[in-house]
Amino acid sequence: MAAKQTTAKQDILARINSALGPSATGSRPASEPSRSYRLDGARQGEELRSLLVDRLEDYDATVTIVDEADLPGAIRDLVTGGRSEQGSLKHESNADAESGPDASRDDVIIAPMAVPDEWFRELEGAGLSVLRDGDGSESTGLAGGAGLAGGAGSVGGAGLTDDAGRRGKAKEATADFLTQEQINAAAAVVTGSAVTIADTGTIVLAGAESGRRITTLLPDHHVVVVAESSIVELVPEAITYLREQGLHTEPMTMVSGPSATVDIELIRVHGVHGPRQLDVVIVSDR
Repeated sequence: MAAKQTTAKQDILARINSALGPSATGSRPASEPSRSYRLDGARQGEELRSLLVDRLEDYDATVTIVDEADLPGAIRDLVTGGRSEQGSLKHESNADAESGPDASRDDVIIAPMAVPDEWFRELEGAGLSVLRDGDGSESTGLAGGAGLAGGAGSVGGAGLTDDAGRRGKAKEATADFLTQEQINAAAAVVTGSAVTIADTGTIVLAGAESGRRITTLLPDHHVVVVAESSIVELVPEAITYLREQGLHTEPMTMVSGPSATVDIELIRVHGVHGPRQLDVVIVSDR
């Protein structure tokens, strides 16, 4: 005689029968699962930001906190292997990078087409050039202002908004994808972000300013800009935000620190599945 079914098994079979429609067995519809977890965080302001910084640094990411006016200089310092005044770690030199067809180009930075030009105004003086990765469309506009995508995570009033309301002087550009070789050879990638979860130290990359997944997985160095206003405490808050912004159906990458694994003898190794170095630039609301 078969053992009595457990409650879990009964619930699973009931869900299957409910999804398939009425059946001869007359199984009752599955009940709604309990949702007793927290939906809204309590931390705000400095307390919320401090929690995020603690989590990120625990994951071996570096954190730089700047005002909007200082963002271009912070990006310059980070991609050239230096350090901003508020930077938490000093980066290793890439002077000993291997030569050959797979060697990195220390003078080339890549970025999504939607990232504002203003972010890179300090790079020309440092001898660096920026390659833009397109979105596959015929052409796209680049805003001349310094800002993140519109919405709760905006940085400044001169940044990109949605396609219907872009501000600043737009210039047409070919929206071709960069090749895998171009992406792999870049010294660093600079992107924006959609929303960041302080409780888990997770940066959600979704939307135009976050770019394609390949652009944030192949380069060895990722500099990601986080608007302080886009920081939330809990995962449910981030999911709600993504739904409100219409990004919940978009491909997204959730990043918690630089790529790392301890698969072999529990020795922590960076850069196996993505960037070896993750620099987070938090743009203060103040």
